Amino acid sequence: IAGHLDKQGEELHARVQPRIEGAIIVALAFAALCAPIPALQVAAGAGAAGGGALVAIRLLRWRLWRCRGRVDLWCLGAGYAWLAAGLLLTGTSLLMSSSPRGALHLVTVGALGTLTRLCEQAAASLEDRGMGFSPILPDDDEALEHRVRSLSAWCEGFLYGLSCHQELDLDQCSEAMQEIVTDLTQFTQAALSTDDNGEVEETAYTELVEYVRVGVQIVYIEMRGGAAAQKADTPTLH
Repeated sequence: IAGHLDKQGEELHARVQPRIEGAIIVALAFAALCAPIPALQVAAGAGAAGGGALVAIRLLRWRLWRCRGRVDLWCLGAGYAWLAAGLLLTGTSLLMSSSPRGALHLVTVGALGTLTRLCEQAAASLEDRGMGFSPILPDDDEALEHRVRSLSAWCEGFLYGLSCHQELDLDQCSEAMQEIVTDLTQFTQAALSTDDNGEVEETAYTELVEYVRVGVQIVYIEMRGGAAAQKADTPTLH
């Protein structure tokens, strides 16, 4: 989210929210400890409701309404919204001495279901042997500048996720994968030039998207250890 807003010239101050995140952990841990004890149901409800309110505040501070055209980020936000609603209703149920079973479905089915489904869809498209993966980007009727910024932010997010892989050692990866990662790093700086021809820029953008589409699948195949089973040529950037 922060990367996407940066590309639009906006700064997201709430990139990391350690105080809120820490408070959420404390509130939910407190609620979990109190919940099994009948005499502490009200305290558990207060903890759950407080945690839900903090999750909602955290979500609002992300300013997702500024991420127009980013369906993936909106799906992520939907998952967090379900979590906030579920915790708030669970806390309210406990405070009113009623069963929170129904409210918990918002957390398990709504929040976890949405986020899990998002991950499953991404994995399924990456595992498609027909190379059917396509990054979620704004439609072609959006302004080219917005689409370029979104592609740049997408590449930045992908590289961040790749860097979180603890066992990843690029020096041990194939030259093809190293080249793709290098190119994606350069794509994070992609921008339009006011002097360039619009039609040429559209063609260049289409080629970049195709490169990213194929390149990411090649990276995924190698990371999954399937490079030997399915050989794929490195896409050429013109």
